[in-house]
Amino acid sequence: MTDIRTKKLLYITWVRSRLEYVSVVWSPYTKRNITSSEQIKRRATRFILGKEYSEHERLSKLNLLPLQYRREIHDLVFFFKCFKNMYNLDILDFVSFRTCNKPLRKIDYLTLNVPFSRTESFKNSYFIRVCRSWNERPLNIRESNTLSVFRKKLFAYFYDKFSANFLP
Repeated sequence: MTDIRTKKLLYITWVRSRLEYVSVVWSPYTKRNITSSEQIKRRATRFILGKEYSEHERLSKLNLLPLQYRREIHDLVFFFKCFKNMYNLDILDFVSFRTCNKPLRKIDYLTLNVPFSRTESFKNSYFIRVCRSWNERPLNIRESNTLSVFRKKLFAYFYDKFSANFLP
């Protein structure tokens, strides 16, 4: 059991930290880049637990999330920090909240306008990515007052999403 913990700690420290380094600035969006980073993660989880488990079972047993979910979490946490003025960066110069005169089902007071993007690289830039991701999250997560509560709710949301998406 300690061998698994040691291997998991080595993976988190040496491998995942490199795969997630500056993911807010550079987040892979091409199929090739996503596949290569996920392949590294799969190889590492196979090293930790062995080949007898599926990818989902390995991640569940190790209590890990797919890299795509972790990149979304990093994007949203960075946005939340900027939004709550934890960084000296006025994020509202780049994004704006949608205003509506009449109540709509999918729009609330914390819904962001998604800027128009013509090119594929701009569609996958941070501000477009975070606006879409922010709007997709439930209101109770976006209404969080503190960073610790926001992170806790966000991780719970993504663990639930991971479990629901990969039911056998």
